[in-house]
Formats: sequence, C-alpha cells, structure tokens
Amino acid sequence: DSGVKEQYKIFFQLWARSTENAELRRRLAAMYAELCQVGSDLIRTAIDRGILKPSIDPDGLSRMLASTFDGLLIQWHFNPNLDLVAAWRRFVDHLFEGIRVGGAANRTSNRS
Repeated sequence: DSGVKEQYKIFFQLWARSTENAELRRRLAAMYAELCQVGSDLIRTAIDRGILKPSIDPDGLSRMLASTFDGLLIQWHFNPNLDLVAAWRRFVDHLFEGIRVGGAANRTSNRS
C-alpha cells in the first residue's frame, strides 16, 4: 500500500533528523511513551480479564511489541517483498500463543 510506504518513509526521516534535533527527539520520545502506555494499559486489561498470564510485565511487553514493529519496518524497507502485515500477524500469533492463559506454553508445562 503506497500510503503505508509514505508513512514509514516519514518515520525514517523523523528518526534520522531526531539525532540532531533535540526538540524533535523529545516529541518522538513522547509519542513512543504514549504509544507504549496505551499498549501497557491494554495488556493490563487482558491480564485482569484472565486472557494473559499474570506473570507478564505489561510495560516490557508493550515496549517489545513497539520495538518488534519498528524492526519489521526496517526489514520491509530493505526487502519490499516482505509482507509486513503477514509478518506482524505471525509474530503476534506466536507470541500470544505462549503468553495467553491456556496457550501452548501452558499446555506443555502442564504435561510434566
């Protein structure tokens, strides 16, 4: 999708410029902090509802999700044939299979 490609190009430009522009860096850091806070809140809600394991660190998982997506953007930049959406979905599916209450990791550990 050309709209997504334009957005990620802007992201890369902003990241690069933020290395020399303290105000831009501050704004991007605030944006990331807000994004991670929203993610943490959603993860806490999932834990409270018994969807995710209570041992999950919401803040750490939220940062990991944001970082993984950033990494996929970089891979997509260098390999435009990568299906970004499919790669993200596979990652999330694998991750949540392991951290979801009743997920594969639970079934494996309960066999012993």
